[in-house]
Amino acid sequence: MLNPANMLTLSRLVLAPVFIVLFLVNAAWAAVATLSLALLFEITDMLDGYVARNISGVTSLGKLIDPLADSVARFSIFLAFTTEMSVRGDFWPVILVAVIFYRDAIVAYMRTFAASGGVVMAARTSGKIKAVVQGTGIILFLSFRTAYFFIPDTIDMQTRRTLFYCVMIPVAAVTLLSGLDYVLSNKTAIKAITKKKI
Repeated sequence: MLNPANMLTLSRLVLAPVFIVLFLVNAAWAAVATLSLALLFEITDMLDGYVARNISGVTSLGKLIDPLADSVARFSIFLAFTTEMSVRGDFWPVILVAVIFYRDAIVAYMRTFAASGGVVMAARTSGKIKAVVQGTGIILFLSFRTAYFFIPDTIDMQTRRTLFYCVMIPVAAVTLLSGLDYVLSNKTAIKAITKKKI
């Protein structure tokens, strides 16, 4: 079960807490390390599916842990962002990250509920767009954050906060729309399963 594709997927689960720890270290080397880890997350996310389909084979474990690893890795990153961007009285960083968390939690529950009724919910194009937008936003913000440690006089805290909102508002909006698309496109299947279970 622990074939190359699944090992790539599991690496995101294992390294997600490491990202948070490194993010909390206020040093240039740690900023470079967090950016490198984020890039690694995105690369393994692209590679594990390719490896599974073309080399090691698709497994039930892989289907189960791939969305979990994606959610844990990305949510760990966005959660870390709030520790730096939140100031007293400013609740927007938390709200923007909460949108991402709620979307993933609801979609994960819907998939589990559907699977319990023998229905497999197909991936949506909006979900793939969401993943690309989130990954791009993460890399952009971490790139600017890393640059701050090398040229601090040109990228002050206010600029970093502005960049955070420029990244996170589109990310949260696309994530929310993706969640709505997933719920609306699968509501008929969910209703059918609910009636069957009742």
